[in-house]
Amino acid sequence: MEKSMAKRALLMTKAADATLNIRELGVLPEDAFTKYQNVASDRAMRRLHKLKEQLKKYAGVNKKAFEQYNNFTRQRDVLQKRREGLDKGQESIRELIDVLDQRKDEAIERTFRQVSREFATVFEKLVPAGKGRLVIQRRTDRAARAPGEETEGEDSGAERKEGVENYSGVGIS
Repeated sequence: MEKSMAKRALLMTKAADATLNIRELGVLPEDAFTKYQNVASDRAMRRLHKLKEQLKKYAGVNKKAFEQYNNFTRQRDVLQKRREGLDKGQESIRELIDVLDQRKDEAIERTFRQVSREFATVFEKLVPAGKGRLVIQRRTDRAARAPGEETEGEDSGAERKEGVENYSGVGIS
């Protein structure tokens, strides 16, 4: 029993030494545990000592650099996929904004045409000899003509598909 206890203590010491050696080696490849599982222990120990001597040449090298490189590469890949997803999301949001802006402009144009028609009808009833109409004034129209000057075809603004942002107001002609 004493021999068994002594042998056990010796094996525990060797196991602790082997664990320490593994830590000193740095990160082991993923297949290291399966690759050397069926190798005889004396042969593995000889190989370990030989490799340990060879590793002494590289004492100043960062032993965790490979693991860090792999981690950073995985993180970069995850971040690139995430960026692609965000870019697609941003593009779809921009498309939605464009569609909503177009619908808003169309609704304003449609409402203006209806109001303009009703204004013309009411104006003819109030002033039988005259005609009246509502005119959308645009920033570009104001800059292109002198004050008080009229431009043909400006009654409903339906011909131009500029955004509502280019409207400066409504006038009466």
